[in-house]
Amino acid sequence: MATTIVTKNSSTASAVPTAAQLVQGELAVNVADKRIYTENNAGAVVELGTNPYNFTANHNGSAKLATTATGIDVTGTATMDGLTVDGNSVFTTADNSAQITLISTDTDALVGPQLNLWRNSGTGTNGDLLGEITFTGEDTVGSTNVFASISSIAEQTNNGSEDGSLHFNTLLNGILAKRLSIGSASSGGDISFYENTGTTAKFFWDSSAEKLNLTGAGGLDVTGTATMDGLVVDSTTGFSWLPVSTAGAKVGAIGTGTGLIINTPSVNASYGSGLAIDGSYASDLSSVNVKAFGPKFSSYGSELNLFTSDDTSLLKRQTIASN
Repeated sequence: MATTIVTKNSSTASAVPTAAQLVQGELAVNVADKRIYTENNAGAVVELGTNPYNFTANHNGSAKLATTATGIDVTGTATMDGLTVDGNSVFTTADNSAQITLISTDTDALVGPQLNLWRNSGTGTNGDLLGEITFTGEDTVGSTNVFASISSIAEQTNNGSEDGSLHFNTLLNGILAKRLSIGSASSGGDISFYENTGTTAKFFWDSSAEKLNLTGAGGLDVTGTATMDGLVVDSTTGFSWLPVSTAGAKVGAIGTGTGLIINTPSVNASYGSGLAIDGSYASDLSSVNVKAFGPKFSSYGSELNLFTSDDTSLLKRQTIASN
């Protein structure tokens, strides 16, 4: 008759034998967990074989790969030929080192490395938001905020006539709004700059018209020298040079059709004086008016002086007096 050998065993889940219950080399089996234990030469209970619930891989006695209740814990660097992740991923470091670095060792002149944000929806729809990069941080009370973002939109998805746009957004007074857009004609201009609410483009380059467009009451403020091959002003309010303060009122009305106003420094820096060219119309007669104007002040008037040069100096040739 065959002899049956039965090792020490337990049918209680998670039960582990103690060192006092075993001697060196003696086996104990947890039949509920399917785990085998023995006592080593140091008198400690160790598990034999592969643990179906917990697995640890060691290198030179150091744990490098272990299973956990939520996944796999890797200590060190994981080197792979490729990686496909089906789900969310979080990369965390305790210092300011880069969490993700893309490296290409290719020596040709083509693009590399590459980062591809692909919205794989199968069939695109006009206005699809293709992807977004957000810059997130906390405020003084610990609330999480998106302080800036970069996003892309599929403006037109018809095959053969696809259009796309890129948008830059920043946070102002707690509201994340559009500041700059680069896109097609369908997005309002190839390069568009927005006002503080992020809803209306005020300055944009229209590539189809090859023209810069500036809208809004704020106008354009240039500090320094603007060099141009030419300048055309098409406006009912004309064009003005204002190098000094014009806070004070001026004597004489400057017409609403003024084509040119040049303000120059006056004896009182708080007021403007200079030359204006405007137009007027009355009784079937159109007139072009040249006006010398000065500050509205009791002891000041204005006169118009014409100068020419004799090759050595600039001399006054004619004066139209103030009275």
